[in-house]
Amino acid sequence: MIKVVFTLLGLLAAWGAAGAVTLDPDLGIPEFFASSVRASPLSNFAGIRQVGDDNRAIIRQSNGLGDFAQLLQKGDENSATVTQVGDNLIATLTQDGSKHVLSVDQNGDWHSAEVHQIGTQNDASITQTGETEGTAGYANRATVTQSGQFLIATLIQRGDFLTAILKQGGTGLEIWVDQAGNEHFVSVDQSGTGHYAKVEQSGAFHEAWIEQTGYDGQQARLVQAGDNHFAKILQQGGSGNIVAVNQSGSENYFLSKQDGSSNSIDIVQTGGSSLEINQQGSGNCVTGTQPTTLTFNGATDPLVQPTMSVRQVGDGWTLRIDQFK
Repeated sequence: MIKVVFTLLGLLAAWGAAGAVTLDPDLGIPEFFASSVRASPLSNFAGIRQVGDDNRAIIRQSNGLGDFAQLLQKGDENSATVTQVGDNLIATLTQDGSKHVLSVDQNGDWHSAEVHQIGTQNDASITQTGETEGTAGYANRATVTQSGQFLIATLIQRGDFLTAILKQGGTGLEIWVDQAGNEHFVSVDQSGTGHYAKVEQSGAFHEAWIEQTGYDGQQARLVQAGDNHFAKILQQGGSGNIVAVNQSGSENYFLSKQDGSSNSIDIVQTGGSSLEINQQGSGNCVTGTQPTTLTFNGATDPLVQPTMSVRQVGDGWTLRIDQFK
């Protein structure tokens, strides 16, 4: 069964997002209607096309102008809910397969959400709001791509100018991201089976990259507070590798690469530190912490930052790091 629903509302406002987006040709929008959208960027637009059986879709737009939402559902028993409150909000969504679940909630101005679900029983949830609960945020960007089955992606962005790019391909993968603050960037890319990634960022100007491949059960957790942190976690090959990094203070740098199985890293950095870890093999372990500053002859030197590079090649190596003032 094919169902097509279009609405065009609110031709009374200033220039909005509907005039700057691309209409999906697969929606099958009649040309007279598409022309109205292009010629009336002052309006809100909602378009839904359903191909298959027992698909469900709800789009709500309120208290705003220039909002745009388009949803294409192909398959059976898919469910999607979109809520947009504010001005110039964009949601571009595709569900291809069966039994997908999708939720997008945008509160504020100039947010955008793009979601593509392919396969079976994938679940994606995006919430973009202000930093304080119940308030509006500004100019957050979210992209989620799921291809496979039993994939879960949960993204919460609370603040302004936040960007998240999440990609999953495989079976039983899960991503959970909660960004609070301003001007953060996060990218998580998973392929394989049973991987888990969690990122929490607060403060401002953080950047986080997580890439998980391999056979099964990679785990990465990262909590960044303060300002101006950078972290990149690579888990490639093997299975059961674990990274848990807690960065606080400001201007910490972390880079890790794991190629093997059952390796673990657990590091706490409190400020102005740099750490690189490369684990190749199986059963290697690194734990430790680093200080906020270093001292020389009893005096604190704020220009000197703790820096360490670790490489473990082989099996069963253990290293503990304790650097503190």
